[in-house]
Amino acid sequence: MDESSEAAISCTKRVQEKVLHHIDYSIKYSPTTLDSDVFPLWDLAGTVEDVKLPLATEPDYKAWKRLLDHVIRDYSDRSAISIVSAKDFRGNTAKEVQTAFGRRNIAIPKDPTIEGRFRGLPCDEDTASKDLVDWSLEGLRTVADINLQTHVHDQHSAVKKQNHQCRVTLRSLSDVHASTQLPPDQQKSLNALDFPDPYAKVAKTSYASDVLGVFRTREAPILISTAILVGRPHMFYLACGEKCWIIAVPKDPSDLSTTRIFSGKEFDIMNLDPKKFRFELLYLKRGDKFIMQPNTVHAVLTLQHCIAYGGHFLAISTLARTIIGGVHTFFQGSITTNTDHPSILTRIDSVIAFLHKTLALGDIDEQDQGHLPTFDSVQSLQDLLIVACGVELQNATCSESYEVTTDPVLLCLLQMRKETADQVFEKHDISKMPYDTRCMAVHSRGRIYDPLKVIFQQVDIVDETGNLIEDPWHHLFVPTLAWFIAGLKGYYRDSARISGHSLPKLQLFERQLRWTISSQQWPTLEAELSKLKRKWVSNFICPPPVSAVRPKANPPPRDGEKEPLELFRAGLRRGDDAYFSVVTPSHPGVGRNLKRRRSSPDNPGTT
Repeated sequence: MDESSEAAISCTKRVQEKVLHHIDYSIKYSPTTLDSDVFPLWDLAGTVEDVKLPLATEPDYKAWKRLLDHVIRDYSDRSAISIVSAKDFRGNTAKEVQTAFGRRNIAIPKDPTIEGRFRGLPCDEDTASKDLVDWSLEGLRTVADINLQTHVHDQHSAVKKQNHQCRVTLRSLSDVHASTQLPPDQQKSLNALDFPDPYAKVAKTSYASDVLGVFRTREAPILISTAILVGRPHMFYLACGEKCWIIAVPKDPSDLSTTRIFSGKEFDIMNLDPKKFRFELLYLKRGDKFIMQPNTVHAVLTLQHCIAYGGHFLAISTLARTIIGGVHTFFQGSITTNTDHPSILTRIDSVIAFLHKTLALGDIDEQDQGHLPTFDSVQSLQDLLIVACGVELQNATCSESYEVTTDPVLLCLLQMRKETADQVFEKHDISKMPYDTRCMAVHSRGRIYDPLKVIFQQVDIVDETGNLIEDPWHHLFVPTLAWFIAGLKGYYRDSARISGHSLPKLQLFERQLRWTISSQQWPTLEAELSKLKRKWVSNFICPPPVSAVRPKANPPPRDGEKEPLELFRAGLRRGDDAYFSVVTPSHPGVGRNLKRRRSSPDNPGTT
């Protein structure tokens, strides 16, 4: 085994055992707090303050009172959050940060030695000064144009039937600031959240694997514009003000991927079942940072007028959680983290391109080591299988796949063809998904199986009876994909119809799934699905029949690099053929005349 392969597969005992330092202040909440409207909150430095909830409506007050009551009852030494000093955080390697982040959320108290203007991405290797701002028009100008009309949540409006979108209004940052200058009894609680900044600094960090993927694969086909599309993948940073941040962690870890945790008529995001969730609180102050795992249910209350910077990123250690979170948001709306953010597909594509370049092609740089997945356990292998399933079904779990196109160029083309957007959506799967995103999704499907093939070639997988699994494609991946698809079907069936979030029509959803099921890429997939017809699949993750994973003594050499068009063809499905036959009729290798070759488990990269 060459050095790069060994580095990609093995994980040293030191990294496995080391977890970022969790500060234990040994301070317990008092049960007597339950009878009070004032709550003692401990900040990241261990200082306690009595805080009264600044809430505008009675339902919100009751909901937050319940949450804080749960926090007090659940307080224990078993924390889902690591509190790490800025100095210690910068001193950890990327591998150590990824390992720790895969286990816990990370909170970083304000570093008293760092001041100055904060803009763009906080790079954990960067010791330059970062600015704290004041609540003022000047401070708000560091966020966006203060006269820009944007979506603002009016917390004085009541929530009706769990539809929080009824609180959204169109206002500017100037309006938000003006409200804070009124007498206290006339002020409104306004929350302006989304200000994308395509010109913000994008830097490599120990936690954002998608950013590293951009830098390492920007010369790859179909990824030329990814650096702009990625946006601002960095942690949450409080520039001024205070926030009470509560996370809800399932008591049963397998519930993270169940189809029933957020579905059912009894589900209420404002009143989570304490029998199923454990609650934990962070009191964030000016200068604090918080790095939250994907697929995490959370509630945030602003205690003082606040300016904060933040953004989304993907970490290799939590990529499977991201895939599962994306499925939850597709069916239930934004109830966990913003895994339905418009840039999520391009971020995933960047990571898949990175895995293809490193694991499949063996192009591993020193900076890559911390962001490479390890395959020394059943869990790590299962995570990669889930990621591959999510990539295969990206189109099926993207809401834009079920909306007609609004692209003016395409609409002009359709007008010339004397067809409507509805007609081509039905006949050719021309949807709202942008052309570049569609191409990236196809390329990701073509790329993901090469690193999976390399892993299958370089490790011995032992089943539950102690025997080696000779054909992991047939005995591991295809059953996992079939289970994932059955889970999607079950989720559609079980999903509660939350007001303000609608599901696509069943026939359209099943059409997307059928294009994967009928693909010649996986000739045994339909048979595997038929085995599950009588099973009520309520969890996306199929526990693999594996007892151990260990490196092979003499793995075979990697295959040669494939041509970009070959990778593209490998990712095409029937709906893509129909799409490209209209959108790019002259594209070589796509459309009706594409010759498809039947694949085998030994050569999954061709179709």
